[in-house]
Amino acid sequence: MRSRTATDWRLEALALTACAPVALMMVLTYHASHNIGDVALCACLMILLALIAHYGFEVAMLREQVDAMEKLSAVTLSQTNPHRLTERFLQLSARLIACDRATLWLTDETQPRLERVSRQGGSSGSVPNACRLSSAVSTIRFGEGLIGKAADRQAPQIIREGARGGARDESTFCLLLVPLVVGGETIGVAQYERDAPQSYTVRDIARVRSLATQTATTLANIRMHQDVYNQSVTDELTGLYNRRHITSVLLTEHRRAERYGHAISMILLDVDGFKIYNDTYGHPQGDVLLKRLSALLRENVRSVDIVGRWGGEEFIIVMPETPKEEAWRTAERLRIAVASAVFPGHPDDEDERVYKTISLGVATFPDDTQDMQTLIAMADQALYRAKHGGRNQIVVAGAQSSGQHSENAAA
Repeated sequence: MRSRTATDWRLEALALTACAPVALMMVLTYHASHNIGDVALCACLMILLALIAHYGFEVAMLREQVDAMEKLSAVTLSQTNPHRLTERFLQLSARLIACDRATLWLTDETQPRLERVSRQGGSSGSVPNACRLSSAVSTIRFGEGLIGKAADRQAPQIIREGARGGARDESTFCLLLVPLVVGGETIGVAQYERDAPQSYTVRDIARVRSLATQTATTLANIRMHQDVYNQSVTDELTGLYNRRHITSVLLTEHRRAERYGHAISMILLDVDGFKIYNDTYGHPQGDVLLKRLSALLRENVRSVDIVGRWGGEEFIIVMPETPKEEAWRTAERLRIAVASAVFPGHPDDEDERVYKTISLGVATFPDDTQDMQTLIAMADQALYRAKHGGRNQIVVAGAQSSGQHSENAAA
């Protein structure tokens, strides 16, 4: 990363070089005529040239900022890869000011804290193992420490002489913190460190602020688009995928399964006696039960399995590349997990323990059918047989009545 000290020397050298001929002319004129007016004119010319040199340098710096913003725009146009955006922001902003290390902290949307998401360090972009600020910290709460306070106050901060490990010695450093703010909301904090006695200035803040604002705006847009997408594919109450998205996933998995000869298994399940539970404990507690059940389902399936709310108290699990026997074992694991779980009772009685069970139907492509709509219907029919056959059990599509239930099912 470029050194600001070297930049300052270039500026001074440029100014002195531009003023040298005028200074020489001023000396010669004075020795020749001893005319104070001529000397004053030369002095004015020298000052004018110095100002031209100074503003020429400022224009060059502005051009660098515009160039950095244009390069960042090439990344922001897609608005789909926040990691690529944050990496590029750090690279470009660190070229505008002196920086030995740069770190970006972004806000966690679920709680008031910042998470370290990207870091740049050294000329090669690697991060040295030497001790540095926040090297062992990955999350910081708002208002906590220098970074948390910068995020909370939404104002840049310059720490002119910090110390690592609480000692003021050769490990001292200076620090610049620039919050990324858009619409009054803090998106993150950019942290720049310099292992040098020179301190950051307000000019450094000005050089990176426009780039920080551009990055904050793009990140906010990415999050907004992601929120809109999540709302369109997930169930508001449980956070699971909704029926519309599950239907779309089934079509995609069906095409893959036909192309590569894979199996697809499906589990439909229903909460036993859910209406009675709602009538007894109230609909708000029924919502709590469904949320708890949704968490249990996610915890007891593979990461590649797709869990969704099919409607009411009915849920669906799509299992790509899964034969029927493996699907049955997953269904049995779910049945046991739910039967062993404790659910809330009356809201004013925290000690009340309520146990619930589920009934499950299993169907598999291509064993049972080649058509996805028919597969759903067969899983639903198997679920219906499980409900009317005693509940708290599994029925596999195509199984005979004598062998269709889970071995451990309770009547």
